[in-house]
Amino acid sequence: MDSSNIISEPITPPDTPGGSITPSIECAPDLETTATQDTSTDSDSDMEMQIIVEPKTPEGYYSVESILGFKVNRDRSRKFKVKWEGYPEVTWEPEQNLDGCVGLLQEYLAKEGLSPTRIIAKAGASGGLPTNPLNWVSADYVIKTVNSFNQTCAYNSSLDFKLLTGPIDRYQDGLFLVNHYSHFYVVLYLANQATAYVSDGDNTYSRDKLVQEEFSEMTGLNKADFKTVCYSQQVKADYCGSSAVLIALELKKAYRNHILKDERIPEFIRAPTVIKNRIVSRLHKHDSATIPTASTCISKYKMPQCDNCGRQFKSKNAGRALNTHKLHCRKE
Repeated sequence: MDSSNIISEPITPPDTPGGSITPSIECAPDLETTATQDTSTDSDSDMEMQIIVEPKTPEGYYSVESILGFKVNRDRSRKFKVKWEGYPEVTWEPEQNLDGCVGLLQEYLAKEGLSPTRIIAKAGASGGLPTNPLNWVSADYVIKTVNSFNQTCAYNSSLDFKLLTGPIDRYQDGLFLVNHYSHFYVVLYLANQATAYVSDGDNTYSRDKLVQEEFSEMTGLNKADFKTVCYSQQVKADYCGSSAVLIALELKKAYRNHILKDERIPEFIRAPTVIKNRIVSRLHKHDSATIPTASTCISKYKMPQCDNCGRQFKSKNAGRALNTHKLHCRKE
């Protein structure tokens, strides 16, 4: 690759759904060797390549338009020449900065005959707001955190929480994590209802028609098969990882109650404050911007209500009070 194409001036790329949100990037040509072929070890070729299909950019998001080239540093790390969608600039990005466009990166590497990336795709974007990539988490970590509650009575169900990698099996119940353009969604599918309940931290699905269309394509379900479950507790822009954990736990609880008590899946969910604080502090340890519309999301929250008699519960421990009430509610 022609070294004259290397950008020596620091460039601040636009905020993107990926990890390429670095204050400045300086390239040092004298420390780098331009490469046209892969210099990885043979062991890299044995690594399983994970192809992640990335859909169109939802409104308000920025994205990597294309990867134009690569080079290998003397320490064998790789950099990639990135063209940003809607921007004339190109920047040289370290490989680890492309964790928000892993699918595009894998496609480029395969085309060039290079070894697949070791980067684990992370998520944390919310509605195009500025985010802190240090708060982003991987899908594996979200799933691992949810599974750590499997022995807790309230969240102990027969459902396995797993990453959605293809169309949903219409004949089997399932609970899925979706990493859609660096934002996590949780989908609960009930085969007997042929319905998929979808929820996410800042309720992007409920208001973004493009996301709704793409979910239909990804899952193989009709748009009419989806129902939105509103979540009202995310107040920070890049906390969608912890929101995904809490949503998954509450949907596991709702599924358990649906199977054992024939209760309907709620339209609104809210995690216990103690568990929410524990999960947030575990997954996010850095500063984050506040979501401007958080008050709007919270205003949509409906107090826990008994399906049998209609009584509402307003206390701090409303969920526990409702469950205790249900044990004694005899109104037909």
